[in-house]
Amino acid sequence: MSLQVHKLSDTLYQFNESADFAGNGQLRPYVDAYLLIGTKHAALIDCLQNVTGLYDEIRKLTSLPIDVLLTHGHGDHAGASTKEFAEAGCPIYMVSEDFAILSG
Repeated sequence: MSLQVHKLSDTLYQFNESADFAGNGQLRPYVDAYLLIGTKHAALIDCLQNVTGLYDEIRKLTSLPIDVLLTHGHGDHAGASTKEFAEAGCPIYMVSEDFAILSG
């Protein structure tokens, strides 16, 4: 598993989580997250799946407060790094109906 960071513009970054699903040593991207950096806040859209350290990677890019927006509760959007943002005190938003998916 690996994490790649791609700068799309001065205020927009894409994070890719890759894994070797075929077992042949080739990592393939399979889940994305996006960071939009504003003037007063940053917004993270989704938290990848199994990779951790996303919070630290974002802190290398901005010191602004981070709002986390989860598109839905599946593990490939509300993954392992979600806990890092919660522990750092970042507000996390998602549709309440998806909480059962996330917690289950």
